[in-house]
Amino acid sequence: MTEAASQSRLQPQPKFNIKQTFFIGLGFMSCMLAWGMYNFYFPRVLAGQIVKVGGIEQVFRVGYFTGDTRLLLANVIMTVDNLLAIFLQPYFGELSDRLESRFGRRTPFLIIGVPIAAVSLFALPFMPSSPAIWLMFLGFVTVLMLFNLAMAFYRAPVVALMPDLTPSVHRSMANVIINVVGGIGTAIGFILPTIMGAIPAVKNSMVGFTSFMEQDFLLMDIAVFWTTGGIMLVILILYLLLVKEVPTGTKFWHVGDHRIEFDSETLQIIPATKAISKIDGAKETTTTRKMKRYSMLKELRAIFKIKNKSAAFAFLAILFWSAAEDGFGTNLSLWGVEYAGLSDSFLSTLFIVMMLLVLVLGLPGAILSKRKGRLWTMRTGLIMYVACHAGIIVSQEIIRAGYFLPGFVITIVCFGLKALGGGLLAIAAITIIWQMAPKDKVGTYTGLYYVFKQTGSVVAPLIIGALLSLFTWLIPALGATGAWIILNPFCLAMSVIGYVAMVRVNKGEVGDDLSDEEVKELERLYGGDSD
Repeated sequence: MTEAASQSRLQPQPKFNIKQTFFIGLGFMSCMLAWGMYNFYFPRVLAGQIVKVGGIEQVFRVGYFTGDTRLLLANVIMTVDNLLAIFLQPYFGELSDRLESRFGRRTPFLIIGVPIAAVSLFALPFMPSSPAIWLMFLGFVTVLMLFNLAMAFYRAPVVALMPDLTPSVHRSMANVIINVVGGIGTAIGFILPTIMGAIPAVKNSMVGFTSFMEQDFLLMDIAVFWTTGGIMLVILILYLLLVKEVPTGTKFWHVGDHRIEFDSETLQIIPATKAISKIDGAKETTTTRKMKRYSMLKELRAIFKIKNKSAAFAFLAILFWSAAEDGFGTNLSLWGVEYAGLSDSFLSTLFIVMMLLVLVLGLPGAILSKRKGRLWTMRTGLIMYVACHAGIIVSQEIIRAGYFLPGFVITIVCFGLKALGGGLLAIAAITIIWQMAPKDKVGTYTGLYYVFKQTGSVVAPLIIGALLSLFTWLIPALGATGAWIILNPFCLAMSVIGYVAMVRVNKGEVGDDLSDEEVKELERLYGGDSD
């Protein structure tokens, strides 16, 4: 722990507004609700679903993609949201740092993004009714792109709102609350397709074991997509009623020339015409610097070239953590049913248990993080991911060998480790990044956090999809489902690399603020703000 971090413990700590933090989490909840449903349900829409009837593999639902490449192509489409996020979220995060609005600088992004995402979901079920399959697919992808654009538009700004209103010393605890609220959204999205599919009217309307054009999943798709979109709109209304962000302007939308900075002690806006610095304990007023056009590449160059590369290695650790997380999560429902012999109901129940673990152990995790430090917390989370995927490699083969009970028990333990590890990572990762961000670039660094997180989410499913298709083609004896054997070894490797990167990080604790020299070095490496 650094000297600055130790001294911060001796100073009086500002109060922590738990209720406000919970309400702020509603915006994140709408994000995670959509992505929970997206990751569980969309692979079946795209790649279909193969089930075993009397020991014989049969296609229950025909997806947009079929044949040996169905999983590869489905993973390509599933990464579109992450690909867009890589390029757009840093821009929208930086834009929100400068937004002048009577609703605050982050909230307008939700007011625009959530309704567009919901309307896109309302339209998706009707795409298969197009007269030609190429027109059907084109319409589906177009609406899906609109949904992904809307989600990318508001994710970074809504996440950046919490550090705007929360002192650094309380951000780990606040992040627990935010992630618990978001986790509830994820759980709802994850189990929603199972609940909708169990409704008698919906269940009886489904017609499978046929061709793409003759099958009927319209009512099922309407139930899943419309319910998700409706809940998102309800969450937005609650957010607008309960969260009152500090106004940054008089209009609804005006992007200023300068980033809006919050005072670290009062959490109030520092006027744009002034920049307050401290020299020998005295406050001094200086003129605001002219800001050059934002460049993500220049920002990354500065982060990776600065003498202390803790931020760079933290971003890399986040990338590989995300590769393990989403490489597994994107393929979870199909892997569980097609390879590991886990039913939808078992997976849904398991996910609920995981979320309960996060809820119950979130507060102890935050207290542990405060005592042991954020760096220890993130490293421990990655170790749990390593143990999880190593264990699943064993348990899935035990189940396939016919030893169901011991296999299920090991699988449950492994998923428990994954839940705990993911909870610890969620507590620590972004708070470490915020701690190493210049005070006027919290939104910008939030965007960069999602660049690395989403890059892992893009690359991992593509690599896994390619490996699945390659194994299916090279080893026909594996059948249509046997290639899933490579999924967990890949996720294990990503977790190990993430841990190795995290060992190189030595900043990010409470009090580890950037020194004036480090801020100046970042500006110089960026290309700088000119006076």
